[in-house]
Amino acid sequence: MRETSTHIPLAKESPLLGPFDAKIVYTGHFSMIQLIMSFEDVKAEGDKEKVTKHAYANPGRMYVNGQDNLMKFCKNHLITRDFIDSITWKIWIRELVEPKFKSLDLSQDLQKKTEVKISNAKRGGKIKEKGVICTHHVVMMTAATAFDTIDSIEIGLNKGQEFKKENANFSKFWDAFLDNILKPEAKAVDGWEKNWFVVSEVGFSGYSPSNVPEETFTSGKGRIQDIVRPYGGTIVTSDGLALFHRTNVYLNGQIVGFTDNFNLKPGTTVECDLVENEKEDGTKYVENFEGKYIAVSVYVGKRPAVPMDQEKATVIDAESLHKVLVTELHEDPQGSGIYNSGIGVIQLSTMIRNKKASESMIGEFVKFENTNLHYGGVSMAGKDLSYLVRTGEVLEATLTMLTVKSKKAQYEVKEGFLGVSEVCRLVLPESNVNLKRLERGDLDFETMENILYKNVPPKLNTLDENIAQGRIVALEPPENQKTTSKGTILIEYGKYKGKKVKLNRSKMSVFGSSLEEADLLYCVNPQVVETVYVDTKGIEDYAEGEFVTQSIRMATPIKFEPGTDPMTLERADKANFITWLKNHQLTLKDFQEVIAAKSSFRYFVPLPKYTHNMFLQGRITGLDRIHNPKAGCTCGTIVTDIGYFNPETPTKDGKGTIAMKGMKVTFHRTNLWVFGRKCAKADLSYLIQPNQRVNFEVEEITSDDRSRMHDLDPNIKFRATIAWIGPVRPRNDPEDPNKNDVSVFVWVQKRGMDIKKYNALLDGKVPAHSQMDLDMNNFFLAPLKDYANPGAEKEAMQERMGGMGGPGMPGPGGEHLPPVLRHGPVVAHMLETCISAQGPMDPRLMNLIENDEMAQAAFHISEALKFSLTHYREKTNRPMSGGMGMGMGFGGMKRPMGGGGGFTGGNGAGFTGGFGGGRGGFGGGNKRGRRF
Repeated sequence: MRETSTHIPLAKESPLLGPFDAKIVYTGHFSMIQLIMSFEDVKAEGDKEKVTKHAYANPGRMYVNGQDNLMKFCKNHLITRDFIDSITWKIWIRELVEPKFKSLDLSQDLQKKTEVKISNAKRGGKIKEKGVICTHHVVMMTAATAFDTIDSIEIGLNKGQEFKKENANFSKFWDAFLDNILKPEAKAVDGWEKNWFVVSEVGFSGYSPSNVPEETFTSGKGRIQDIVRPYGGTIVTSDGLALFHRTNVYLNGQIVGFTDNFNLKPGTTVECDLVENEKEDGTKYVENFEGKYIAVSVYVGKRPAVPMDQEKATVIDAESLHKVLVTELHEDPQGSGIYNSGIGVIQLSTMIRNKKASESMIGEFVKFENTNLHYGGVSMAGKDLSYLVRTGEVLEATLTMLTVKSKKAQYEVKEGFLGVSEVCRLVLPESNVNLKRLERGDLDFETMENILYKNVPPKLNTLDENIAQGRIVALEPPENQKTTSKGTILIEYGKYKGKKVKLNRSKMSVFGSSLEEADLLYCVNPQVVETVYVDTKGIEDYAEGEFVTQSIRMATPIKFEPGTDPMTLERADKANFITWLKNHQLTLKDFQEVIAAKSSFRYFVPLPKYTHNMFLQGRITGLDRIHNPKAGCTCGTIVTDIGYFNPETPTKDGKGTIAMKGMKVTFHRTNLWVFGRKCAKADLSYLIQPNQRVNFEVEEITSDDRSRMHDLDPNIKFRATIAWIGPVRPRNDPEDPNKNDVSVFVWVQKRGMDIKKYNALLDGKVPAHSQMDLDMNNFFLAPLKDYANPGAEKEAMQERMGGMGGPGMPGPGGEHLPPVLRHGPVVAHMLETCISAQGPMDPRLMNLIENDEMAQAAFHISEALKFSLTHYREKTNRPMSGGMGMGMGFGGMKRPMGGGGGFTGGNGAGFTGGFGGGRGGFGGGNKRGRRF
């Protein structure tokens, strides 16, 4: 009964309050973690004035009619949200010892589809948080019209009653609820809101469990006296009464999970580990319980195989853990049929960034076994890893170095974690980390508990002989403006593990519905591991990667009759189908349009290679020359600043990663996204400025790729499969956060455009720049703009240049000015300052560049001069000293510069010595200065 099992700190002798009419005000990022409900209550006892208060509930700790966990029905957070929204609720509550969620921001509720934007703060706006404090815990929820009194419910729960009538009513409701999700126009069962309830695990007992020190327990025997639903019950021992919680019960060696039915009967003989219900300071571990003991473990039948001292709750510092990318899973050599070990590759982690471990460890191979792994904090010893661990995902671990290399592994996992980095008996239903991992792995909470706590058979034994489990690892871009129809499947387990299979939608189905005409961008969710079951018959007759399977079933290996109507599915299958729809942001109507090829067009976004965010970061250093005058700049080069690439085979030095820092990567506009918008039709010279920061994913350039890229630099070994500018990786679903990011307006303005021109550019409706408009790296420097006074910059330039017009000059046609003239006043100011500077430490130089526009101009001038110097050296074939020697170069200019030093610099080295020698020049006296 530790905090890791249950901890709802109710106030001592807190009375049951209610009923209150309540509404949901917050469902969090994951509705299955917390529900916040508001209700009106008097401000103080005896006061008539009412105020709004808040109470919270954990759906994973709520039980329908005190028996079945709510998460057995609501298999993902979207179904939970629909369930909560479908009913007008009445609640009963108890006061907490201390308020919870003191700084919760209601504006971040995804149900309202609103987000707080940091970019607003950057522009001077203030972010206002709507704080909410929860002072109470929800004990019971019912439909507003269900019960006038709950006395009979309270008595029944405290006596362990099974509410058969209420269970039948909820069963009818749930069938109607599922039908209403699929077809909202369907009629609900008459009276479906009545006569069932949802109750917290604490129930009406009033018990407030807290941390109990299990190290001090004594073993004993007894028999169950009372069952208190859904909390647990009491045990009569030879020395007094003991209280137990349901999550501390073991049935025949297997722990009772949150989603297990609690079917113990009074009179059952048990063994138990007991701790006295009294702390050193005289207070109780569980208030309101008058018995002598707390049972920290209760054993019905045989004890578990894992000793208790291996189950004690411990927390590991997340910053002291390495990140390991899982690359292989291995079957048990003893022939048990389970996958019990594997190989991974060390990745960049917080620990390495903080210099707590050597960076040379990155790329080294690591071996691991299920005995050293934990899922959500629970040991995976003896468990089949193929249920819960997928290649391409990341686990966190402490490592030990092997004295002798084991095949390619230099390290082994001492203790590894998937999910939270702690050790405990049960996976906690309120853990955001655990539930995100479940949904990303295409699992639900009940299934996960069965895998971890029950003796389930090896996964390979649950599949037909010619059926193999795989995952979709790639989709191919559509051709000729058609929808996405092809891809690649990687078989993960079994006889053909590691083989790739061609995916064709004509062979795909989901719960009996064919996907032959469907756009797979609607059916394959890049945010989850998309599990498929493929027919491998005939695979041995084909070369690697050439086999086209004749059957691909999504979500389930069960074979359904072709054309099965979803409304006729059995309840469990219908719930799983709805879960699949929710995970793909689809309604049944949307799905029917998709399979009938009537869905709206979606831009192709490649699938991420890994389930963990492992993209690279860099800057765009140049665009390629224009080859098609109508298209403008379509390609460019990125120099990588941060990140590692994981090749499919080890490198020559035996590592599993390639350090990408400093490496060049080519990219094409069809793979570039800006704030969720695809740039396939845009001239990139409008959008990209020198050293533009960009995130990207890469793959190695093959010989076939290079044969199509005739002018590609031979030193470039990688190409970007996707590159993006914006807050997150682009998505093509309606919930893409990029589409709500208002910072795009500022970003566009800095490029000399308004949002109208920006949209036209992305639609390919803005004329492309010519090569003459671009600098040596093919960047276009946008004209300066004063958005508070449009046209002011142009008027100033016309006045400075005498009002001359014509193409290439200020005045009419001035929009086509070359970069130097567009930035004329700024360039003149910067050059004047540089010429009159007193040396490299002159404070005027340190503050010379004030904004992005000035930085653009400075970059353009410096690059142009470097280019000219390079060509001059080639023409003269001698080092530069003194004047340029040709025409009116700097050698003919005798402009003094700080203490007699000029561009020729007295006795200095002239241009070679920087801006000059002399006492005040950069070169310094009679010595040659630093070369640029």
